[in-house]
Amino acid sequence: MEDVLIKRPAEFVSAVYPGSLREHCSEDEWETRCELAALFRLTHHYGLDDMANGIAAARIKDQPGHYLIHPYGIFWDEVRASDFVVINDEGDIVPRGDRVEDRYVGVGVINVVLWVFNNKPTTSFVMHGHVEEIQAVSVTRDGLQPLSQAAIYLSPMIDYINYDFLEDEVYAKSFVEQFLDHEILISRHHGYYTAGASAGEALFRTFYLAHACRVQIQSLSQGQPVILLDDDRLNATHEEMYASDEYNYDGATEWLGWMRLLERKNPGWME
Repeated sequence: MEDVLIKRPAEFVSAVYPGSLREHCSEDEWETRCELAALFRLTHHYGLDDMANGIAAARIKDQPGHYLIHPYGIFWDEVRASDFVVINDEGDIVPRGDRVEDRYVGVGVINVVLWVFNNKPTTSFVMHGHVEEIQAVSVTRDGLQPLSQAAIYLSPMIDYINYDFLEDEVYAKSFVEQFLDHEILISRHHGYYTAGASAGEALFRTFYLAHACRVQIQSLSQGQPVILLDDDRLNATHEEMYASDEYNYDGATEWLGWMRLLERKNPGWME
């Protein structure tokens, strides 16, 4: 059994970068790397990760057409700022430091990142995952229903796309067209894609998407009829929530608290 467990493809190398890339990055790139690494670790903290699978990626602030992605095989709770790989808007790897980049980067990750960042200029961070509650709701005919405050807040942002493992050109075209007008895509039988102008906004939306799906599953599991808001009340609530000066819906309120949380529970993301 031991021999089986340690076998790896011949081209396998560690996904963790050996050392630090700090001196090889601009201030803006390093800041983006730190924010993205924090996003990875916070996603793990809230139980929204999927071992080495899923996506969190960022647009580098001072470098148009350059994006940060993770090498396949790294776990979300161990990601550091130095671990990310840079790609350009053609999907080519852009080297950093004095080391030849030989870590494996998933084609599926590159596809999603290019579809989003090359077509959605207001998005600087994108997430994709397979949270169980979101998958469960994705297979229902009505999808996410307005059964909670989180669902009411998110519902105008959401669209649905049918899962396609091969992700061919037809799928890519549909993905781009639908995501242009929405901030969240729920992939039927699969998972979700969440966009954000900041790392905090992407995490905030993902956290409350999972929250809303859990509330829906728990509500419907009681076997009792649920009370739905009528369209007028639902639309009025949307307007009231989005117009409020009391609340931020972009993670800005939570961001410094999230940084303190990481300092206490999982430091080292800024290395």
